[in-house]
This record gives sequence, C-alpha cells and structure tokens, in this order.
Amino acid sequence: MPRITFEYVNDLALFTRSALPPGQSRRNRAQALDGISRRAQQLEGFLSQNMLHDTHWDILRIGNYIERADMTTRIIDVRSADLIAGDHALEPFQDIQWRSVLRSFYAMQAYHASVREPVEPALVLEFLFKDPRLPPLVPALPERRRTIAQGTAAQRTGSGGLHEGDHRAARD
Repeated sequence: MPRITFEYVNDLALFTRSALPPGQSRRNRAQALDGISRRAQQLEGFLSQNMLHDTHWDILRIGNYIERADMTTRIIDVRSADLIAGDHALEPFQDIQWRSVLRSFYAMQAYHASVREPVEPALVLEFLFKDPRLPPLVPALPERRRTIAQGTAAQRTGSGGLHEGDHRAARD
C-alpha cells in the first residue's frame, strides 16, 4: 500500500471527527455524510490506481464486498419487512420507499436504464440481486471468494506468475 494512503485515511478520520459533532441537524448531517462518502470514494480510487492488484488488493476488495453485502441486506430487510407485513397504511408510500432503496445504492439511473419499468418492489429486488452489470452484491461473494482463494494458492506455489494488474507495476 503506498505510504501516502495513510494521509488520505488520516484526512478522512479528521474530517469525520470534525463534521459529525453530537446534536447536529439533519441537513448538516447529510452534508457531512456526503463529504465522508466522497473522501472514502477518493481513497478507494487512489488505491485502485496505485496499489498492486495482488492478494492484498483482493483482501481489501473482499472486505468491500462483504460491507456492501451487509448494507444491502440491511436496507432490503427494512423495506421487505414493510412489504411482508402487508401494512396497507404504507402502500401509498411504497414507490417512495423503493426509490430511496435505489438511491441509497446510487442505482436509480441504472435501474431506469435497465428495467425500463416503474419502480416496483419485485423489480427493484430482482435488479439489485440479479443484474450482472451492477457491482457485486450478496450472490457474487462466494464466487469472488473462490477466485481470490485460487489466486492466493497459485501465489504460494509460485505458479501464479504476475497477476494481470501487476504488469503495470512491473513496467514502472
């Protein structure tokens, strides 16, 4: 991991500490969370361009996949509970609730481009869990874990050679 990474992590930690004081208004909290999200994405982008794509990278990525799967299941669980409970009082707000699910994954535009149907719970769930063009969610984890394990075993035995992402580093 490049040494400057720790400066990015430190900046993120300092920003988080200063941007989220106790008793903050909802509007300010939303702005602070947006700033945290942007800094985290900047850190991930920096690492993806400047870190060897070897076993260490794979472990970092699987951590991201696990976190994404955890958040996905939590968000879907909350919305699905309303759906399963059959609470008719919430029915008029169903469209808004499922739009918020798509927004929480930054997937609203992708949903409309792919599904080309109004926002409906079953379609949203199918899109989030089954569309192969989306970043990996829960179903992709076991396959990604196997791929990483095979790559790690190849590295230990020395049969792996350079990883595809390592060719850039070998040239430098």
